[in-house]
Amino acid sequence: MSNLVDEKGPARCTFRLSPEVSAFLRNPSGMAGLLMLLAVLVMAFLAPLIYPGDPLDMVAQPFLWPGQDPQFPLGNRFFGP
Repeated sequence: MSNLVDEKGPARCTFRLSPEVSAFLRNPSGMAGLLMLLAVLVMAFLAPLIYPGDPLDMVAQPFLWPGQDPQFPLGNRFFGP
């Protein structure tokens, strides 16, 4: 007989999760929250690939009134259209 298999059967992993972690993983709301958090973290890390420009770059002079600039016929808000 091989050394890897004894009378009880094949060797098993004895790693166990804590009761708190296993309860969290069984909770559907907890898993949904964890998936949303992971999605936000992935988007944050991929943000330079999704939007390579400077997000704080101004588009036009702030607080233009409607009709003041033909490029922005309805005016603009704080830092752009």
